[in-house]
Amino acid sequence: MTSTASSPGTWSNWTGSRAVEVARAEVPADESSVADAVVRAQAEGRQLRAVGTGYSWSEAVGAGAVLVRTDRLRGVNTADLAAGTAWIAAGTKLHEVCSALWAEGMELPTLGGFSGQTIAGAISTATHGSGRRAACLSAYVQAVRLVDAAGSAVVVDGKRPEALQAARVGLGLLGVMTEVEVQVRPATWLRIDDSWHAHFDPRWLSADDGIRRAVRWHPLGQDGSPGMRFQLREWVPVAEDSVGALPSPAALATGGWEEPQPFAVVEHALPLSGAAEAVEALTSALARESDALSGMPLALRVVAPDNAFLSPTQGEATMTISAAARSTSAGRGLFGLVHAALVSYGARPHWAKEHQYSSETLRDRYSKLSRFETVRQTFDPHGMFLTPAMSDVLAGATEDLA
Repeated sequence: MTSTASSPGTWSNWTGSRAVEVARAEVPADESSVADAVVRAQAEGRQLRAVGTGYSWSEAVGAGAVLVRTDRLRGVNTADLAAGTAWIAAGTKLHEVCSALWAEGMELPTLGGFSGQTIAGAISTATHGSGRRAACLSAYVQAVRLVDAAGSAVVVDGKRPEALQAARVGLGLLGVMTEVEVQVRPATWLRIDDSWHAHFDPRWLSADDGIRRAVRWHPLGQDGSPGMRFQLREWVPVAEDSVGALPSPAALATGGWEEPQPFAVVEHALPLSGAAEAVEALTSALARESDALSGMPLALRVVAPDNAFLSPTQGEATMTISAAARSTSAGRGLFGLVHAALVSYGARPHWAKEHQYSSETLRDRYSKLSRFETVRQTFDPHGMFLTPAMSDVLAGATEDLA
């Protein structure tokens, strides 16, 4: 099979907040074409980055890189409910995955609020939904196929546990992912319940009763009233024929996959044990410095722990807090305030979002960086897939003996 290629141009992310000049973009039709693209870039001494829909606000692509777009690597190749797994081509968008699985009576174990990402992109950046029992989507990955820096197709699965822990949130640093094996489960139905409150109750997110919950803090509150700022959303499991029942993918991915309006977002992950204190500190700071508010709500979610080396939710139950603005410049004051309020609570940034953490702080907060770097070098010893930002972080990683 062949790969189509474009001449030099500009690549931008989903909302246009990041743009960079690239050498060219290749769109391989299969794994062998991916390997050919890698070999060509290697011979030219260029960096290479795999990109999906660009649902990221980080420095995911460096200037002058060769892009491998996964647009033509599509489809749910196999799905076996009895085995509880499905093999999915890397460039398949999440809404396509959900539709194909649902038609066979299956679903993914979790889903974020937006379903326009590719499955490989969602996995590689630790995309998550909300729920005391729901981990990041990457935690449910059983195996991946990828093309490494030598142009070789490699399978990473449970036989190589450290490599799998690295690949589950790999940020594209191990190679070009071509196919993933993910856990699936029987299709379920959910009802969305919304309620408004004057105060945050940490029990909303810590309750382990099978109901997924998320909270939004609104700058103006319900109907513009500052007294009722906390919106609690609950996804309640129900029977298919119940009033308000929705297929779980439709209920969870409320953002759909429509074309976006420009915006920027930051997200911090911190131990759930300190959630109440952190929320109080942040909302109090926002109340004092209301000029920093963007008009968009904060989003608070709880995520179950996992063991991926680069996962923001590794090790313990985590609360994530995200803040959004219409642009990076418009959100500068808000983003700085959120960072200052949360950094002392052991917060870690979401790799795919904007952040203000130094390389030194990142190495301190992600304690498994050195183990990730050891694995990464076996797949890409010369840094072909590295981004400038991650190169700075990984260069100083020290051996973790824990």
